[in-house]
Amino acid sequence: MAGTPTGMTIDPTYASFAEKTLGSLEIGKRADYVVLSQDIMVVPPKDVLATKALATALDGEVVYEAPSML
Repeated sequence: MAGTPTGMTIDPTYASFAEKTLGSLEIGKRADYVVLSQDIMVVPPKDVLATKALATALDGEVVYEAPSML
């Protein structure tokens, strides 16, 4: 994934010896992720708080979908 901050993804899994099951989006790995309404890595800092969660997944299962996603 281009632009992914590895300090929040794969790097911590090495420290906890969990890189075989966590830390990157790959078949067979557990995935917790959120789909946001905008890219918080590129919007102006003043606009970050306007970001909405469109969907959330835990262990690869969607547990929340915003009404606009239905």
